[in-house]
Amino acid sequence: MEAAKTPEQARKVATEKISTLCKQLIDYKVPGIHLYTMGRGRATKDLLMALNG
Repeated sequence: MEAAKTPEQARKVATEKISTLCKQLIDYKVPGIHLYTMGRGRATKDLLMALNG
């Protein structure tokens, strides 16, 4: 994240890292994942799209 030069680059890196963590949790068969979105709908949408795509 420190290498990101723009907010868009930082968002992309964060989405990739969080989607990897969520995929690992899904692989471990956790019953659910609770996301604190803090009103950031775009970030949440990007994460869900990464998980489904």
